[in-house]
Amino acid sequence: LAEQGRIQRDLKMLADERKVAVGGLQSLARLEAFDLRSLSAYLVGAEFRANQLNEQLAKRTALVRRQQACVQDAELKVRLLDKLKDKKKSAWQTEYDKDLEANAAEAWLAAHFGPNS
Repeated sequence: LAEQGRIQRDLKMLADERKVAVGGLQSLARLEAFDLRSLSAYLVGAEFRANQLNEQLAKRTALVRRQQACVQDAELKVRLLDKLKDKKKSAWQTEYDKDLEANAAEAWLAAHFGPNS
């Protein structure tokens, strides 16, 4: 995300520089062909750089989306594992309680109706 912010700042700076370059020519009292050629070359280069930055931004955005999808997938798996763990624990506890109840019943019967009663 920081890289996306940097690219967006670079794009804004480039746009501001282009405005300054065009404004600088507009403020000249006498405009010559060399000035126009220089501005044209600068604007072509700036446009190329802006395209590069936009491509980088698109790649970073796609990368962030893929990473977010991976995080969401991992979070879903964690939730599912937690549910499974809780279900298994509940089943174990139910089985344990049944065994404990059966043992308690046998012990009570043995104590009250055993061979020594």
